[in-house]
Amino acid sequence: MDRVDQQRTIAATWRPTFYTFAAVFLSILVVGFAAVPWILGFAQRVYLDLASDVNQRQARSMTAFLESRLQAGLSEDEAILEFQAATAGSDVDRGYVCLIERGSSRYLSHPNLDKLGMDVKPGAIFSPAGGQEAQGPWSTFIERGESADGLLTFGPQMSEEKVYFTSVPGTGWTVSTHKNLDRVYAELGRLRRSLIGGAVLLSLLFALPASVAARGVSRRREAQIQHQAELERRLLEEEDARKSLELDQARELQLSLVPRELPRRPEVRMAARMETATEVGGDYYDVIEREDGSLLFALGDATGHGLKAGMMVVAAKSLFAYSANTDDLVDVAARMAKALRTMRLGRLHMAFALAHLTGRRLEVVGAGMPPALIHRHVTGSVEELALSGAPLGSPMDFPYSLARVDLEAGDTLLLMSDGLPELQGAEGEVLGYEGVEGFFSDAVEPDASPEDIVAALSRRVSTWSGRELEDDVTYLVLRVS
Repeated sequence: MDRVDQQRTIAATWRPTFYTFAAVFLSILVVGFAAVPWILGFAQRVYLDLASDVNQRQARSMTAFLESRLQAGLSEDEAILEFQAATAGSDVDRGYVCLIERGSSRYLSHPNLDKLGMDVKPGAIFSPAGGQEAQGPWSTFIERGESADGLLTFGPQMSEEKVYFTSVPGTGWTVSTHKNLDRVYAELGRLRRSLIGGAVLLSLLFALPASVAARGVSRRREAQIQHQAELERRLLEEEDARKSLELDQARELQLSLVPRELPRRPEVRMAARMETATEVGGDYYDVIEREDGSLLFALGDATGHGLKAGMMVVAAKSLFAYSANTDDLVDVAARMAKALRTMRLGRLHMAFALAHLTGRRLEVVGAGMPPALIHRHVTGSVEELALSGAPLGSPMDFPYSLARVDLEAGDTLLLMSDGLPELQGAEGEVLGYEGVEGFFSDAVEPDASPEDIVAALSRRVSTWSGRELEDDVTYLVLRVS
């Protein structure tokens, strides 16, 4: 065979391989490029949804903060100063919270002190989320005193902002939270470049094996592939078993952190129950008998699920036990919040309620928990005790407030995690606070013990929901004799 024939033979051998490589590479590349806009659109929606969620949480927290300060007797000017102090030092380029006077559309509070007294975002156009209402000047929407979520645009060469604003009840103010979208669009740009590079790399990764396969795959190779699939299946089974074991251990840890038995006193009786969801959550309750005869008890709810939430519960229990002999509950909450914040657990926070019962005087401090409910024996009515305040470990330093109430013989107290009011029924309807009050009122019989009340609540919850729990449900009942 001469040199020309050798070259023709080589070309005939590699031509099918080259064609297979080119076909597979171009096909996957075209599909990858077609998928990039969809992925970017999805990512943008996720980023905006996250920004909206953070904005709404911040706005509601600051609204609750202003309401609590005004209810505590502060003047409007003093409340504005405390609001300004709470938001001072914010990274305005990233996002910020401000307070606006609706009638004049002026800034009452803003991290940028130069903005105080100025009109809000002159020329800003607000586009409500969902497109159910036409866009218009932002000041027009603010003057309505409504809550709204959407985008703010300011014209060419200016950053868009994701904004949520809501009015403060009983005032002429609006709390507005903002997130700068320049960072979102920059992140989307980086994601686009990564997706394009990934599409090219993925095309190569698929095209090279495919071109080799075009020359023929032997039975030995097929056997190897089957063996590899069996090995991966076994590895997945082992991994599933390991994760199941970890979840069981984490659930045991969660249950071990709550008291096995609650104190028994002739003048006050207590009962509690924690019903965990299918995945390990972060609910927790605890009771400490102090040397002076008073009772210190707590109920908490860590954000998220799994082992990280369990870590937050362990930390909160340790801090609670360490502060058992401190009389100032506000100071205890502040110190626990600071300690958890310094642990740098990311977005993990701990909603928490601290209560101290001395005789029949009850003192309560709340940190992002649902309101406590008190069933009055004499009238049969249910009173709501608001537990405002940011969850422990939140990035901002919120002042906590103390609520005091006197209990009478036969009165019953209910502390609960948000898994109870947020419980969903068979049709997806939410129980809500009114539903909880109804369940609680029905469960409090004249001669019912706290254990009876807890059992009745559990039965009502199970019957009403008719589905697996999506979040832990915990309630602690205390009844004065």
